[in-house]
This record gives sequence, structure tokens and C-alpha cells, in this order.
Amino acid sequence: MTSDVRTVKHSNSNGKMAEDAIGAVLSFARCRFERQARAGRTIYGTDWFVDFLVTNFAEFSRGLIIESKWQDRHGTIDEKFPYLLSNIQCNELPAIIILSGGGCRRGGIDWLRARCSPDRLVSVFSLEEFMSWLRRNVTIT
Repeated sequence: MTSDVRTVKHSNSNGKMAEDAIGAVLSFARCRFERQARAGRTIYGTDWFVDFLVTNFAEFSRGLIIESKWQDRHGTIDEKFPYLLSNIQCNELPAIIILSGGGCRRGGIDWLRARCSPDRLVSVFSLEEFMSWLRRNVTIT
């Protein structure tokens, strides 16, 4: 039982570490953002809190949601993609997803990327891809 608790705590801390890395990148780029921001309602009708809501990208004047998902070995994170995508699609703000850890199933990532659109799920990135996209494709206002 003790090892299970440590595994959960370790997994949660890695997810937090990934979020902190994204926050550091956003801060370095002089982005204005809020962490754990309310961004609408879930498909179940409850408040939807997202990892980041960025409010000073010229290309996304109403705001851009950033969701961070960490998986460093095979597990269940990619099984949660349909729920996340449904929440993105039923709300008004566009979103990106940053996948870290290298443990998501390739099929899950491909499935998610195949559902990208310019006005809802804009893209799915690794942290490195996000950093490049931020530098090359976004104007900070």
C-alpha cells in the first residue's frame, strides 16, 4: 500500500513540475496568464478549471487555454483525452494541449491531433514544440 501512495504522489509531483515548467516559459516570454483559471463549464455542467489561461496573445484576443498532461510511462492519461477534448469543444475559448513525459500512447496522441481545428483545439505539443511555437507564431501584446 505504501508504494502505491508514493507512486501517486510522485506522479502528481511530475505533473506539477511540468506545469511549473510551462509557467516559467510563459513568464520568460512575458505572457499574462492565470493558473487554475475558470474557463467555462465541463460537459457535466460543473466549473471547468484549466491549467493556464493566457490573455495577451494577439492571435487569441479572447484568451487561450493551455492544458498540461504528464505521463512518463504507459498509463491512463490518454484515456482521458476524449473528456478533455469534449470540454474544449463545448466552450468558447481555443485551447492547446502540452504533453510531457513521453509515456502517452502514440495512437492517443495521433487521435487527439487529428481533431485539431483553428477555433477549438488549436494544437497538441510537446514542451519543446510549444516553446518553438510560442517564439515563432505568437505575438505578445
